[in-house]
Parts: sequence; C-alpha cells; structure tokens
Amino acid sequence: MRRAFTLMELMISIVLIALISLFLFGAIASSKLSNDTLLKHTKKEQLRSELFELLYRDVLEALSIQTLETKERAFTVLQMQTDNSLYEIAAPYVTYFVNSKTNVLTRLESARKITLPIAYEDESFVMADTLLPDVNTFNVYSGRKTPSVENNNSSTINGGSTQDGNDSNKSNATSLPPDSNATTDNNTSNSYLFYLKSSEFTTPLLFELYR
Repeated sequence: MRRAFTLMELMISIVLIALISLFLFGAIASSKLSNDTLLKHTKKEQLRSELFELLYRDVLEALSIQTLETKERAFTVLQMQTDNSLYEIAAPYVTYFVNSKTNVLTRLESARKITLPIAYEDESFVMADTLLPDVNTFNVYSGRKTPSVENNNSSTINGGSTQDGNDSNKSNATSLPPDSNATTDNNTSNSYLFYLKSSEFTTPLLFELYR
C-alpha cells in the first residue's frame, strides 16, 4: 500500500499549481484593469453630466446673456445674470471663461456685476469654481442677432481700454484677462449652441438651448 507521493508526482503537482496560479493572477489583473478603466470612464461621464446640468440651468434661468469673443478663437467668455445660484445669491451674475495659459474652465458667481480681470477689492465678493481642466475648446454660438452699435462691434478691448486709444469707448468696454482681447456681442438671440471639448471627456459636450 502506497503511503506517500513520489518525487515526480510532487513536482508535477507543483508545476500544475504554479500554472493555475499564473492564470488566476492574470485573470485578476485583467479584471482589475477593466474595473479601473470602467471607473475612470464613469467618473468622466459623471463630470460631463454635472457640468452639463450646471451650464444648462444657468442659461435656462438667465435673465440676460452676453458672449465675448477672445483673441483665443477656441474660447468664448460667457456672462449672464441668472436665477440659478450655487451660493444662495439672489439673481447672481455668472461668468464662464477659460484661462488660455492653464486651459481650465472656471465659473465665477457674484452679487455684483463681474468685470475681468477682477479687481483686488472685489475678490471677496466673487465665488470661483474650477470646473474642468485640459479644455481645448469652449465656444458659444448664438442665433438671431440684432444689429448692434458699430463701435461695440469694431472696438477691440484689451485690459479695459480700446486699441485706438479713444477714451469715449472706454465706458462700454468689458475688461478681460490680460492675455485676451474680446469683442462684445450684445444680442437678443433665443438660441445658443454650446461646444465644449476636453481631454477629460470621451466625447465633446455639444447641445443647443432655446430661450
């Protein structure tokens, strides 16, 4: 009667156990990689959904909207007064802009009208939220524009003053960050097309809103 395994049987058993363990570890690693990829994709979609909801509500409840074109054609500055607030401010002023140096989309909210760049004495009144990094494009297109004053269309604003040095236009200027120029777009359009592209998104955020 046999009472023990032979050396050959033990070696075969060890090899089989090693092979099984190798396959198991491979399956676990593959499963972990799949889970990490799915989790990353889910977080991106959640961020995309939250950003869409915030922007949608801001524009949907807006009392007035103004778009500013910067010298960076990929970025539009969006300014509005809206009934939607993250800080329980009544009819706050909200501004969306992308810093062309950091490519970060930022939302500003204040009880006072926001002028960029923000003056030191106004910083305590402005709430800032960084919404999205690595933004490649943030454009807002509006339809049914009404004719605006020629000076407002032709004046290029740089740091709060016009390029031609005409002081009579300074009262109409809206200051932007030092690294950007803009032209004001005063319009009564009731449709807006939003296009936001970022490496954080699997697909760009694109939607049209009628008001």
